[in-house]
Parts: sequence; structure tokens; C-alpha cells
Amino acid sequence: MNNLNKLLSVFIFLVAACKQGNAPALSSEYKQVLVTEPNTTATVDIKEYTLVTNNWNFDSTNAATILELKRKLPLAMQRKDSLLFESILSKTFTYRGEDEFYKNKEDYIHNRIHATWTIDTVKYENIVLQFFDGIAVLTYRNTLKGTDDSGKADLEHYSWADIYVKEGNKWKIKGIHEIESSTEYPD
Repeated sequence: MNNLNKLLSVFIFLVAACKQGNAPALSSEYKQVLVTEPNTTATVDIKEYTLVTNNWNFDSTNAATILELKRKLPLAMQRKDSLLFESILSKTFTYRGEDEFYKNKEDYIHNRIHATWTIDTVKYENIVLQFFDGIAVLTYRNTLKGTDDSGKADLEHYSWADIYVKEGNKWKIKGIHEIESSTEYPD
């Protein structure tokens, strides 16, 4: 299965699995809007993202909140900050990587807090966000610069799909699902 088919399969599954709540009545005409981000976090590089929307006024405010959560996730990993993880992950969070699956946030947080690898910087590209009936789907590529479990410098490249839901009145990350990855070791 090629990468586009993988992404579409994951996307359809996640939207169906996470559907909840009711969004306000919307226009049927969608548009893509390129949004420039104020790149305010030194170790997390997000310059822009594409918002697919049929209700700019409603979606743009929620999009800003979700992009703020996206910035906080690598910061939680860099700082090994369990409280920051707790504040951004849903009660029913799941994570699926190529070789990892966490069916709850407690195990995921424990793994990240006790990791021997590090993340120094993260650069995001090709970020696309869209809302569906009370959930949001964020797809993107990122490049992580840091060290592996043995302390050797590495550069990791990933493609992801994230699901965001509201708990109470706050957006939270419900699921993170890896689509593709590769690692290189600079000389």
C-alpha cells in the first residue's frame, strides 16, 4: 500500500473512531487557507500550516489552540515534563508508532519521561488541519534532531496523523499515529 493510501486509511479509521459532539451548521464549500505561525518556540519550528475550512471564523480560533498543543508535545518530551503531558493528552489517548503501541496515556508518558533518547529540535512541514464534527485531524511531517538510545546524534524523519478532541471545554490530543519514518546518522 503506498503512503497516500496508508494516510487515507488511517484518516478514515480515526475520524470514524473519534467522532463525537456536534459542530455548528457550516457551509458545504471548503477552502484551503495558508496560515503563518508566529514561530515563538526556539526548539519547535512551525512556520505555517494549511487550514481546510468551511467556517473560517469558527475554525481559525480552534486551529490556533491546536497548533499551540502541537508545540507543547515536543516540549514535554524535551523537558520530560509529566504535568505538561497530562495537560495536553486526552484521558483516552492512544499512540501508534511503527514499533510501539500505547493504549493509554499513562504508559506513553512513562515511556517518554524515562526515555534515554533526546530531542533537541523539531521542524514541522506540510501541516494540514481540518475539523470534523467536533474532532480535528492534523497531518504533518517532522524532522527531529537529537540522540538515539545510545547517545549517538541522529536525524529522524516522520509523517503523522493526530486526532484532537474536546474534553470539557479544552482541546486535547486523543491519538498520534505514525505513517512513515526513517532515521539517518550525520557524520
